[in-house]
Amino acid sequence: MSDDVIAASPDALGAASGSADLPVVRDIFSASRPRSAGSTFLAPLDVLPELGTLPLRDLQVLHSRVARQREREYMTLDGPHPVTLDRLDELTRALDAREQREG
Repeated sequence: MSDDVIAASPDALGAASGSADLPVVRDIFSASRPRSAGSTFLAPLDVLPELGTLPLRDLQVLHSRVARQREREYMTLDGPHPVTLDRLDELTRALDAREQREG
């Protein structure tokens, strides 16, 4: 059995119950995980490449990865990370601009 528990913060659960005997509480959705090169998500700490130099296909894949990250973050207590939301907006604008130029 794992001691992973979803909570707003480690102090929130301990303070509510008044017990110091509880296991360490951590948010299992936002826990740091190693990412492979083939990851379908782009976390806020991952590097975002320069969008102007990317081919259209790579820009579309990057948009998909950030959108999937936003969906994952909606499952956390804090909701989507501001960096993820900013990246998704930036990618959407880049795709719209590319479509206007090439369309």
